[in-house]
Amino acid sequence: MSKINSFYTDKNNLSKIREVFHNQKIVSLQQFLEKEEYFKLVKYIEKVKLKKEFHPIHFSYCSSEFGNNKNNEFNMLLEDKELRIIIKELTGMEKVEAKLLSFGWKEYTIINDEFVESSGIDIIIDLTEGWDDKFGGCVTVIDGEGNSTKVPCTPNTLTILQRAEGEHKFIKYANHLCNGKKHLFILCQVV
Repeated sequence: MSKINSFYTDKNNLSKIREVFHNQKIVSLQQFLEKEEYFKLVKYIEKVKLKKEFHPIHFSYCSSEFGNNKNNEFNMLLEDKELRIIIKELTGMEKVEAKLLSFGWKEYTIINDEFVESSGIDIIIDLTEGWDDKFGGCVTVIDGEGNSTKVPCTPNTLTILQRAEGEHKFIKYANHLCNGKKHLFILCQVV
């Protein structure tokens, strides 16, 4: 059984998606994983041990890298042939580095001159049901001229965005409205 929604593996649809990505530099693919596969991944992710990452003037969040264990749901998804085809078709590249990120109340990242991020392609797979944008904790890209693009917080959505030189991403402060919930997503960087 395929992990990826068959709509996104269809060559004609993928060609149209590639055109949108190349024109807009961002594309969000909703209902990306088949439902059963999505819920299996979420169930696995909820059990993953997270490590607190904290540097007060730069970031506060929890994360996990998944190592080389090929038998976990996370790595099985990243090694999925259809996912690799989609990534290569849209970005022209195959290799990704990924980690799970979790943002709850008082967690954030800040753009800072000490940690300047180079241009690149990011892939975000959202894994949180019921996360509202008003909670914060969402990925935002800014260009230094006051323009911004917010990645939608929609469960089972894969978003690919291309950041040009001078564009930087941050995760908005997760505020008290999240009421104990965590925004979980996989962040991949195409290398």
